[in-house]
Amino acid sequence: MTRFIFSFLALLCLITTAAQAEESSKEAVPPEKKTPITEWIAAENALIEPLTDEQQRTFYIIRNKHGVIRSVRVVDRDVGNAVKACGKENPDMKDKMDDRFKAWEGSVLPILDSAEKFLKEEIDKQEMVPASDFRHILKMNDEAFEFSEKQIEKSPVTTKDACEGLLKSMDRTEDKLINLLLDILIPENVIRQRGERQEQQQKDAE
Repeated sequence: MTRFIFSFLALLCLITTAAQAEESSKEAVPPEKKTPITEWIAAENALIEPLTDEQQRTFYIIRNKHGVIRSVRVVDRDVGNAVKACGKENPDMKDKMDDRFKAWEGSVLPILDSAEKFLKEEIDKQEMVPASDFRHILKMNDEAFEFSEKQIEKSPVTTKDACEGLLKSMDRTEDKLINLLLDILIPENVIRQRGERQEQQQKDAE
Protein backbone atom coordinates (compact mmCIF):
# COMPACT_ATOMS: atom_id res chain seq x y z
CA MET A 1 0.00 0.00 0.00
CA THR A 2 2.82 2.41 0.85
CA ARG A 3 4.57 1.67 -2.44
CA PHE A 4 1.25 2.29 -4.22
CA ILE A 5 1.06 5.83 -2.81
CA PHE A 6 4.76 6.63 -3.20
CA SER A 7 4.72 5.55 -6.85
CA PHE A 8 1.93 8.01 -7.51
CA LEU A 9 3.67 10.87 -5.72
CA ALA A 10 6.78 10.31 -7.80
CA LEU A 11 4.70 10.26 -10.95
CA LEU A 12 2.84 13.40 -9.94
CA CYS A 13 6.14 15.25 -9.47
CA LEU A 14 7.37 13.99 -12.84
CA ILE A 15 4.40 15.43 -14.70
CA THR A 16 4.04 18.74 -12.91
CA THR A 17 7.76 19.62 -13.02
CA ALA A 18 7.57 20.22 -16.75
CA ALA A 19 4.33 22.18 -16.44
CA GLN A 20 5.28 24.62 -13.68
CA ALA A 21 7.61 27.60 -13.78
CA GLU A 22 7.87 28.04 -10.05
CA GLU A 23 6.36 26.99 -6.76
CA SER A 24 6.75 29.36 -3.82
CA SER A 25 5.28 28.44 -0.46
CA LYS A 26 3.33 31.15 1.32
CA GLU A 27 3.63 31.83 5.02
CA ALA A 28 3.31 28.59 6.96
CA VAL A 29 0.22 28.12 9.11
CA PRO A 30 1.02 27.82 12.85
CA PRO A 31 0.41 24.20 13.96
CA GLU A 32 -1.91 25.27 16.78
CA LYS A 33 -4.22 27.17 14.44
CA LYS A 34 -7.41 25.43 13.30
CA THR A 35 -7.31 24.76 9.57
CA PRO A 36 -9.15 22.45 7.15
CA ILE A 37 -6.21 20.08 7.60
CA THR A 38 -6.44 19.90 11.40
CA GLU A 39 -10.24 19.65 11.23
CA TRP A 40 -10.06 16.76 8.75
CA ILE A 41 -7.44 14.90 10.82
CA ALA A 42 -9.48 15.28 14.01
CA ALA A 43 -12.72 14.14 12.36
CA GLU A 44 -11.06 11.19 10.66
CA ASN A 45 -9.34 10.05 13.85
CA ALA A 46 -12.65 10.23 15.72
CA LEU A 47 -14.38 8.18 13.03
CA ILE A 48 -11.83 5.37 12.84
CA GLU A 49 -10.81 5.21 16.52
CA PRO A 50 -13.41 2.48 17.33
CA LEU A 51 -12.36 0.36 14.34
CA THR A 52 -10.10 -2.67 14.48
CA ASP A 53 -6.61 -2.51 13.00
CA GLU A 54 -7.78 -4.44 9.94
CA GLN A 55 -10.74 -2.11 9.46
CA GLN A 56 -8.48 0.92 9.75
CA ARG A 57 -6.21 -0.51 7.07
CA THR A 58 -9.23 -0.93 4.84
CA PHE A 59 -10.33 2.63 5.56
CA TYR A 60 -6.92 4.03 4.62
CA ILE A 61 -6.80 2.03 1.39
CA ILE A 62 -10.16 3.40 0.28
CA ARG A 63 -9.26 6.93 1.36
CA ASN A 64 -5.94 6.71 -0.48
CA LYS A 65 -7.73 5.56 -3.63
CA HIS A 66 -9.86 8.68 -3.38
CA GLY A 67 -6.73 10.81 -3.02
CA VAL A 68 -5.09 9.27 -6.08
CA ILE A 69 -8.20 9.85 -8.20
CA ARG A 70 -8.39 13.47 -7.08
CA SER A 71 -4.70 14.01 -7.75
CA VAL A 72 -4.96 12.60 -11.28
CA ARG A 73 -7.78 15.10 -11.89
CA VAL A 74 -5.46 17.86 -10.68
CA VAL A 75 -2.68 16.63 -12.95
CA ASP A 76 -5.10 16.64 -15.88
CA ARG A 77 -6.09 20.22 -15.06
CA ASP A 78 -2.52 21.45 -14.64
CA VAL A 79 -1.22 19.74 -17.77
CA GLY A 80 -4.19 21.11 -19.72
CA ASN A 81 -3.40 24.64 -18.53
CA ALA A 82 0.24 24.20 -19.49
CA VAL A 83 -0.70 22.88 -22.94
CA LYS A 84 -2.86 25.97 -23.56
CA ALA A 85 -0.09 28.29 -22.37
CA CYS A 86 2.49 26.53 -24.53
CA GLY A 87 0.25 26.75 -27.58
CA LYS A 88 -0.32 30.46 -27.01
CA GLU A 89 3.37 31.29 -26.63
CA ASN A 90 4.60 28.80 -29.25
CA PRO A 91 2.08 28.80 -32.13
CA ASP A 92 4.20 26.40 -34.16
CA MET A 93 3.72 23.78 -31.40
CA LYS A 94 0.02 24.34 -30.73
CA ASP A 95 -1.45 21.62 -32.95
CA LYS A 96 1.13 19.06 -31.81
CA MET A 97 0.55 19.90 -28.13
CA ASP A 98 -3.24 19.86 -28.48
CA ASP A 99 -3.27 16.54 -30.34
CA ARG A 100 -0.97 14.85 -27.82
CA PHE A 101 -2.97 16.10 -24.85
CA LYS A 102 -6.22 14.97 -26.48
CA ALA A 103 -4.75 11.50 -26.97
CA TRP A 104 -3.37 11.50 -23.41
CA GLU A 105 -6.78 12.35 -21.98
CA GLY A 106 -8.43 9.83 -24.28
CA SER A 107 -6.29 7.10 -22.72
CA VAL A 108 -6.40 8.23 -19.08
CA LEU A 109 -9.84 9.72 -18.45
CA PRO A 110 -12.02 6.68 -19.32
CA ILE A 111 -10.10 4.57 -16.78
CA LEU A 112 -10.26 7.42 -14.29
CA ASP A 113 -14.05 7.48 -14.67
CA SER A 114 -14.18 3.71 -14.12
CA ALA A 115 -12.00 4.05 -11.03
CA GLU A 116 -14.34 6.68 -9.58
CA LYS A 117 -17.35 4.43 -10.18
CA PHE A 118 -15.60 1.45 -8.60
CA LEU A 119 -14.59 3.51 -5.56
CA LYS A 120 -18.17 4.72 -5.09
CA GLU A 121 -19.32 1.09 -5.04
CA GLU A 122 -16.63 0.14 -2.51
CA ILE A 123 -17.73 2.94 -0.19
CA ASP A 124 -21.36 1.87 -0.50
CA LYS A 125 -20.56 -1.81 0.17
CA GLN A 126 -18.20 -1.40 3.14
CA GLU A 127 -19.82 -1.83 6.56
CA MET A 128 -17.17 -0.30 8.84
CA VAL A 129 -18.79 3.13 9.03
CA PRO A 130 -21.92 4.66 7.48
CA ALA A 131 -21.27 5.50 3.83
CA SER A 132 -22.48 9.07 4.46
CA ASP A 133 -19.88 9.50 7.22
CA PHE A 134 -17.17 8.09 4.97
CA ARG A 135 -18.07 10.57 2.22
CA HIS A 136 -18.12 13.42 4.72
CA ILE A 137 -14.54 12.61 5.73
CA LEU A 138 -13.50 12.42 2.07
CA LYS A 139 -15.09 15.83 1.49
CA MET A 140 -13.09 17.21 4.43
CA ASN A 141 -9.99 15.56 2.94
CA ASP A 142 -10.69 17.38 -0.33
CA GLU A 143 -11.02 20.67 1.53
CA ALA A 144 -7.73 20.02 3.31
CA PHE A 145 -6.07 19.28 -0.04
CA GLU A 146 -7.47 22.48 -1.56
CA PHE A 147 -6.27 24.47 1.45
CA SER A 148 -2.79 22.98 1.08
CA GLU A 149 -2.73 23.56 -2.67
CA LYS A 150 -3.52 27.25 -2.17
CA GLN A 151 -0.26 27.58 -0.26
CA ILE A 152 1.58 26.99 -3.55
CA GLU A 153 1.63 29.43 -6.45
CA LYS A 154 1.82 27.81 -9.88
CA SER A 155 2.77 29.41 -13.17
CA PRO A 156 3.09 27.42 -16.42
CA VAL A 157 6.45 27.33 -18.17
CA THR A 158 6.14 28.43 -21.78
CA THR A 159 9.70 28.26 -23.10
CA LYS A 160 10.14 25.96 -26.09
CA ASP A 161 12.36 23.61 -24.08
CA ALA A 162 9.81 23.40 -21.26
CA CYS A 163 6.97 22.70 -23.68
CA GLU A 164 9.01 19.98 -25.37
CA GLY A 165 9.61 18.56 -21.90
CA LEU A 166 5.87 18.54 -21.27
CA LEU A 167 5.30 16.60 -24.48
CA LYS A 168 7.89 14.03 -23.43
CA SER A 169 6.36 13.77 -19.95
CA MET A 170 3.01 12.82 -21.49
CA ASP A 171 4.77 10.13 -23.53
CA ARG A 172 6.52 8.80 -20.43
CA THR A 173 3.61 8.87 -18.03
CA GLU A 174 0.58 7.80 -20.03
CA ASP A 175 1.02 4.06 -19.43
CA LYS A 176 2.18 4.63 -15.84
CA LEU A 177 -0.94 6.61 -15.01
CA ILE A 178 -3.13 3.98 -16.62
CA ASN A 179 -1.47 1.21 -14.61
CA LEU A 180 -1.83 3.24 -11.42
CA LEU A 181 -5.54 3.77 -12.04
CA LEU A 182 -6.00 0.09 -12.84
CA ASP A 183 -4.67 -0.63 -9.33
CA ILE A 184 -7.64 1.30 -7.95
CA LEU A 185 -9.92 -1.26 -9.61
CA ILE A 186 -8.38 -3.97 -7.41
CA PRO A 187 -10.67 -4.69 -4.41
CA GLU A 188 -9.40 -3.19 -1.16
CA ASN A 189 -9.16 -6.57 0.56
CA VAL A 190 -6.75 -7.80 -2.12
CA ILE A 191 -4.59 -4.68 -1.74
CA ARG A 192 -4.65 -5.06 2.03
CA GLN A 193 -3.69 -8.74 1.90
CA ARG A 194 -0.85 -8.01 -0.51
CA GLY A 195 0.42 -5.28 1.80
CA GLU A 196 0.26 -7.59 4.80
CA ARG A 197 2.21 -10.27 2.93
CA GLN A 198 4.88 -7.76 1.94
CA GLU A 199 5.19 -6.57 5.53
CA GLN A 200 5.54 -10.15 6.76
CA GLN A 201 8.14 -10.92 4.10
CA GLN A 202 10.14 -7.88 5.19
CA LYS A 203 9.97 -8.99 8.82
CA ASP A 204 11.05 -12.51 7.89
CA ALA A 205 13.99 -11.12 5.94
CA GLU A 206 15.28 -9.07 8.88
